[in-house]
Amino acid sequence: MANTITTANIAQAANAPILPVDLLHALQQNALTIAVDTSSANVYAVSYSPAIAALTDRMVLWCKAKTANGGASTLNVNGLGA
Repeated sequence: MANTITTANIAQAANAPILPVDLLHALQQNALTIAVDTSSANVYAVSYSPAIAALTDRMVLWCKAKTANGGASTLNVNGLGA
């Protein structure tokens, strides 16, 4: 009995809706948990891999800011626009 979840242990059942394999791998590697800001103060730009295709209401995103904000700020996620 396996006690470790690996990509090899995950398979799609025929005709079953399931998350894409690259997304499952990113979840296992904690790649979706946090993105690092690459921009400047008050203008935050982050990229997640695999990329987030669209922003939705109540979506929770974690990022580490590179600089402190000094006022109103914007967040640009995967180039979707601030």
